Amino acid sequence: MSKILLPVVALLILAGCGHPISKELAVLGFQVETGEKSCTLTGKGGKFTFRPGSRAADFNGTLVHLTSEAFLDGSGRYAMVELDIRKVLLPLMERETHPVKTVLLDPGHGGRDFGTVGKVRREKDLNLELAKTVKRALEKRGFTALLTREDDRYLTLEERAAESARRGADLFISIHHNASASGNAGTRGVETYALTPAGAVSTADKPDPAANLSERPGNRFDAAGLCLAYLIQTGMRKAADSPDRGVRFARFRVLTLAECPAVLVEAGFVSNAEEEMAAGTEARQKAVAEAIAEAVKKINLKK
Repeated sequence: MSKILLPVVALLILAGCGHPISKELAVLGFQVETGEKSCTLTGKGGKFTFRPGSRAADFNGTLVHLTSEAFLDGSGRYAMVELDIRKVLLPLMERETHPVKTVLLDPGHGGRDFGTVGKVRREKDLNLELAKTVKRALEKRGFTALLTREDDRYLTLEERAAESARRGADLFISIHHNASASGNAGTRGVETYALTPAGAVSTADKPDPAANLSERPGNRFDAAGLCLAYLIQTGMRKAADSPDRGVRFARFRVLTLAECPAVLVEAGFVSNAEEEMAAGTEARQKAVAEAIAEAVKKINLKK
């Protein structure tokens, strides 16, 4: 549990003194502000706003997806499931850090795997260009930056993830560009994925009461991975000047198998003609790369 408990508040809540948030949230000691349909918790990490009936939350202006919908409890108080308190709220509020010397960058796709193909550009090429730009930005800040591939070659997902252990990486960042699953050419924006915590459904999945969530693993790097994803998403959405699609959870193979905190970056939609062209420009690649490198620098800082 958090170190910022307020025993007096906890006693009042347990005594039933009508607090607007659940006792599980109240004992954490955050300042509370409630609106007509939302609740904002303020702590040393910043402001976290959530809404009953939604998995979309806001942390310091960046969209962060919960693993389950927030809700009103039986007494009409704002509440979140215990897993979201432990695995989303507290790591962000308490600012999880991780020592970093070596970062492994993984340009997605390659070789016979083109990834998304736009009107002009292929995703595999954009991924490699951006990864090399991120590498330079990290090296400028004193980090050792490595690539899973330095040219147009095919690697399996297992081979990519295995490199994190073989090369002693402290962080693993897989770099991709997106495509609209619905075929909507107007879809744009950036998003960053962290590994879904054990026992939770991923952002793209609908809750299934019949599912055995104990069979859905996370790993010991959950908190650091989420915080890195948040830092990258916050910087990247500003650098790319693109809609914020948020921090999301997924069990992508490279995230599940990586032997260090790992995230997957979607730096824009190749299926959107305007964003496809923007993603290939030197200016945007450099801006996004600087944002990613700054996120690594921030997560490396001590609390």
